[in-house]
Amino acid sequence: MYMKMNKILSVVFGLALMLNFACSTPQVQTVDCSVQEIIQINEVIMFDWNDYTIRADQLDLLNIIAETMITNPDLVLVLEGYASEEGDMDYNMELSQNRANAVKSMLMLSQVPEENIKSAIGQGESTIFGDILDTNRRVMVLSID
Repeated sequence: MYMKMNKILSVVFGLALMLNFACSTPQVQTVDCSVQEIIQINEVIMFDWNDYTIRADQLDLLNIIAETMITNPDLVLVLEGYASEEGDMDYNMELSQNRANAVKSMLMLSQVPEENIKSAIGQGESTIFGDILDTNRRVMVLSID
């Protein structure tokens, strides 16, 4: 008589693979594990100076965000547009709002439901990152709980 031994080898996407060592040839069996996958989005879409047109080099990232939103329909986004300190405050506020709206429009064109985008708000030059102007021409794409 021998003891039946099971060993968990790995957990991948909520499935545990187990080998039954009581057999002469190992058999693989899957066991459902209650592992909750947490998905968060924290990305930055960059823009050119004085522009709110989506740059070609940002399209792949936007597509990945859209695909993630579509496959995870419970995710909700907040879009925060920003501008550098060039220009006056009123103009930069409008520019940052236009940037946030451009990202929202692109996501909606990619089939992300509007109700999954809680807000698209321009913040103007309210949060400046360092001395590099390019880093402030952005929209933050953030998932919220």
